Amino acid sequence: MTETSTPTKSACPIDHRSRSGFFSSFSRQNTSSDSNLNAQGCTSDTLDKSSTQTPTSSQRISLDNQRDVSSIPRWSSTPSDYWVYPSEQQFFNALKRKNHEASETDMRSVVHIHNAVNERAWSEVLKWERLHESTNKCAVKLKSFRGRPGDLSFKARMYGLLGYTYPFDRHDWIIDRCGKEVRYIIDFYSGKPDSRNPHSVSFYIDARPALTIEGVVDRIRMILASWN
Repeated sequence: MTETSTPTKSACPIDHRSRSGFFSSFSRQNTSSDSNLNAQGCTSDTLDKSSTQTPTSSQRISLDNQRDVSSIPRWSSTPSDYWVYPSEQQFFNALKRKNHEASETDMRSVVHIHNAVNERAWSEVLKWERLHESTNKCAVKLKSFRGRPGDLSFKARMYGLLGYTYPFDRHDWIIDRCGKEVRYIIDFYSGKPDSRNPHSVSFYIDARPALTIEGVVDRIRMILASWN
C-alpha cells in the first residue's frame, strides 16, 4: 500500500462517491462540500458520454478544456495510444449532469488529484508486473477499467471488521500482458492529514492482482521479495 500527498494522458472522471472522498478533504480545508454524492460506477465503456466541453448555462467562470495525456498505455490497435484524462470542463459537466453541487474554482484541484491518483495506481500495478519481466517482453497496457465504489473487496472488508478505515473507492483494472488479460483490484483510502502541509490531500492506494491462482502466486512472490 502506498501513500501519496498532493497539493492544492482516455481516463474516466473518478466516480461520484470517489469525488465525495476528495470533496470531504476539501471541505475540511477549503469551502467545497459534496459529501452526499451517490455511488455511480465509472467504466471505460462509458467514457465518451462525458466528453462534452460545452459550458453549462449556470456556469460562472470559464474552465480549462485542456486534457492531459497520461503515462498509462492504452490497449488498442495503435501502439502509441495513451489514456487521456478529462478536462476541468468535462469534470464539471459530469457533476452537473448528475445534479450534484460543484464549484468551478475547485475543478483545477480536483482534476489534479484525480490524475495523480490514477498515475500512482498505475505505478503500483507496474510494481507487480515487474515480477513477469523475465518472461514477458512486451509493454503492459490498460485495457479497461470499472469503478466499483459500492463493492468492498474481501481484503477491505476484513480490514474494516478489524477496525481499519474502509476505502472511499474501488476500481477493477484489466491490463493486457502480452495478449493475456489480468485483473487488478485497487482500493483507495483517505490518508492522514499532514500537519506540516494542511492544504494537501493524502491518500493510500492498495493495488494487487485479483484472487486467481496466478494472482495468489504473485502475492506470495511479492511478500517473499519484500523480505529480501
